[in-house]
Amino acid sequence: MTALVYSEHPYYDRKEISIEDLKQQKLISLNEKYFIYHSLNQRCQDFGFSPDIVIHTMESSLIYRFCKQKMGIGIDADIHHDPKLLESLHKISIKDVIPWKISLVYKKRKKSSVN
Repeated sequence: MTALVYSEHPYYDRKEISIEDLKQQKLISLNEKYFIYHSLNQRCQDFGFSPDIVIHTMESSLIYRFCKQKMGIGIDADIHHDPKLLESLHKISIKDVIPWKISLVYKKRKKSSVN
């Protein structure tokens, strides 16, 4: 889980922030249909505050776009490594781990019989 900040943001030069650093910050996150939204809310509640999520989106790429437009701090899973997405943004680790569950579904292959 990472925070994304634009170059003029006070956190831009930091390598790591805590959940408490998100208090009273405008945040951009995936919407209520995604686990990350509920996980972020719960973790902020654990620290005694409700996050100020000003933009809820269904597309991770929009988090980066709105962050570049200086609309807030983007919160996203650290799975995007496209340099274009990160252009003019800084990715910061969040030290207070936000739980993230990943599931994998696959089709089991049948063994082929040898004649």
